[in-house]
Order: sequence, then structure tokens, then C-alpha cells
Amino acid sequence: MAGWEYWFQGQSYGNSAKDFVNTIFDNYPSIKEMYKDAPEFKRNNVENKVLWFTFAHKLKRHHLEGRLDIDWDIDIMPIDDGDEEGSEDDVGKDPFADDGDRGVEGVKARKVRRNQGKFRKKMLEAYDGKCCMTGIDVNALLVASHIKPWSQSSEKDKMTATNGLLLNALHDHAFDRGLITISNDDKVLISTRVSKAGHDALEGMLLDKIKLPEKVKGNREFRSFLEWHRENVFDVFKE
Repeated sequence: MAGWEYWFQGQSYGNSAKDFVNTIFDNYPSIKEMYKDAPEFKRNNVENKVLWFTFAHKLKRHHLEGRLDIDWDIDIMPIDDGDEEGSEDDVGKDPFADDGDRGVEGVKARKVRRNQGKFRKKMLEAYDGKCCMTGIDVNALLVASHIKPWSQSSEKDKMTATNGLLLNALHDHAFDRGLITISNDDKVLISTRVSKAGHDALEGMLLDKIKLPEKVKGNREFRSFLEWHRENVFDVFKE
């Protein structure tokens, strides 16, 4: 891991948390006013990189929780060297030994998801702020998950509520990776690729039956998206 990369308004600010935060403040003076008394800015040394890092991650968390009225997606991504998993040659080696690897900073090219914040608000409202599979209602742990992935959806489908679920972070990740899906009779199906321990952990958190908004239960478009997921993602996704 080489650090963090900060994104806002379709632009990367590299690993400069300070530039990232100040750009948000320049674009949204009202947000700057909100945080004028933040403890990070009351410290003597406002040039301290740790303080800017801490505050940047606070901004992202507050954005995900819906506290900030920002149309653009805020994102902070870990930067790695492209070989995080290592190789077979690394198996059995002392993890504390100097093997010659060195951290190198780099930038990951990606497309920023504009209006993702609005989609999240739609999902939070539609699902009453609770994960439909587990009932978890901790805002910071909830993810507005697309049934048909953003990368494969039309501009309309990227924002339509019928292409979304509100899930907790664990089940969202499992859903995206095709490890779980939803059957036509609203049961959570778990892939045979999941180990018994993993299966028990995922299943143990589930409600007796998933809770869906009344408006989508019989919605053809919603059912079509779920069918697409079962056929194209479930048990198909390759790591």
C-alpha cells in the first residue's frame, strides 16, 4: 500500500488531502462554514498531514451518511502497486523480512460516479434506512447497491431506484461478487463457492425474509434487474 488517492468532481488530487479538502471548501462555502470549528483546524499546526488526512476521511464519511449536500461523488481510494496479493514465491516467507519490495505511489485511472450521492439518498428513503437483507440500520455501514452494475447500466438505469438495493457493506460486497443473489420469491441465495464458515456467517445475519419496498415487490423492471443479476453475476463473477 502506498497511501490514498483523493477524488472530487472527476479530478484526482493525488495523495494531497489538503488540496482535496480545500477544493471542496472552495466549491461549497456552506460546507466550509459547517466545519469552521472542527477540532482539526483548532490545532496549532494546520499543515500537519495527519490532520488533513483525518479530516478528509471525515468528510467522506459524512457525505456517505447524507450530511453533505454535494452532487458530486467524493471518493478516497487506496493506492497499491498492482501486486497486493503477492505471488506463489512469497508463500512461506517471513512477512517481516526485507524482500526488496518498495512502495511506489501511483494513480488509478477511473470514472467518477456523478450523482451517486443522490442515488444513495433514494435508496435510504426507499428502504427506510435499513439493509433489506439483515435489517442493519447503521448509516455508515449501509451501501446503495446497484443490481445491474453501474459500469454496465445505461445512464437512466444508473439512477433508477428499481435497479437498487440498500445493503450493509458485507452483503453488498458479496452481492457485487456474485456470492449471493435474490431469488424470484425473495430469498437470499448463497453461492456454492462460499466456504461453510462463510456461508454460516452470511446466512446467520439474514432476516427470515428480505424486506422490500411495496413499490418494487411486483415491479417488472425490478424483477428484470434481479433476473439479470442471477444470470450474469451470481456464481459467474471471477476474482
